[in-house]
Amino acid sequence: MNIVVDGRMINHSGIGVYTNELLTLLNDKSYSVVVLLSENDASKFSFKNLQVETIEFGRYSWKNLLYLRKHIKNSDVYFCPFLSIPPVFSSVPVVTTVHDLCPVSERKVFGTRVAIAYWAIMLLQLVVSRQVVTISNFTRSEISKWFCSLFDDKVSVVSNGLSVKEQPNHTKSTYPVDSPYILTVGNIKPHKNIMNLARTFLQSKWCTTHRLVIVGDHQGFRTKERDIMIDDSRIIFTGKISDAELDQLYQHASLFVYPSFYEGFGLPLLEAMSYQLPIACSSIPPFQEIAGDSVTYFNPHHLNSFWKNLKSFDSSNHYDEILNKYTWKANLEKLLTIFKQSSSTGHQNLTHEG
Repeated sequence: MNIVVDGRMINHSGIGVYTNELLTLLNDKSYSVVVLLSENDASKFSFKNLQVETIEFGRYSWKNLLYLRKHIKNSDVYFCPFLSIPPVFSSVPVVTTVHDLCPVSERKVFGTRVAIAYWAIMLLQLVVSRQVVTISNFTRSEISKWFCSLFDDKVSVVSNGLSVKEQPNHTKSTYPVDSPYILTVGNIKPHKNIMNLARTFLQSKWCTTHRLVIVGDHQGFRTKERDIMIDDSRIIFTGKISDAELDQLYQHASLFVYPSFYEGFGLPLLEAMSYQLPIACSSIPPFQEIAGDSVTYFNPHHLNSFWKNLKSFDSSNHYDEILNKYTWKANLEKLLTIFKQSSSTGHQNLTHEG
């Protein structure tokens, strides 16, 4: 099977992680895989068994409608793991991943024009796609809600997975946090609720014994918080950090807090679980879908109440059963099955086997 993977968001936070993890596994498979990249990203690409083809226009360019066809014409399936204007009038089947509908659901934050544009592009992508993958049951329900159940028959859930890392070396943290700290991971977009978490932390008793470490980028976002910095030594904004530094921060944290109003999945939950950290997170559907009753939930709109009612950090959690459910390897196998079912060669094989 010949697969074209659109990698134009390979360096974009969560979607970049998703794309890289799947490409890493595809690199060890016997399939013929072509990765579409911008010229800048192509120069940094290092998967030796995957072919790279450069593409000169962005994912929202009208050129995707007509000129993307030449990049995928020799493939059995075109996989686009993000929102993009799709190719039309192409005989190659399209498989799309939908991570969330945040700009539509949180349109008060993103603005009505952005919400309408996002919805319209997704509608075109859903129409053109032969199969649609969502990363959670929650996102599948969002598609059903916002598109009147029109595409329910073509939507499948294939969740994210936990990255396999080397066994952590439990040494003293190399990151300069000189006191006990509470950790959160997320950029400063309003739906992440990070700034509210920081402000209410400073009003709680916990700021007298702990610091709050916020890991995530706080630059370059159109919908970012206007007042993104708090001049207080009890709050640490790390900005972008290396995987090794993040590993150290997870190792030595007292508690992991995830306060989002809206997420499609919640990969940092799995990361925190892998370090056996006590976890407190928003009581939103995707978090409950992942974590069940293994974590503490709170109302993200009432963070003062959360800090007030937080009595201690329970470190006796064991998350192995949950972590075993979310692996990239298993998810890739599900994706490959969808690719085969979507492609013309896959339909032929399935018919023959039946």
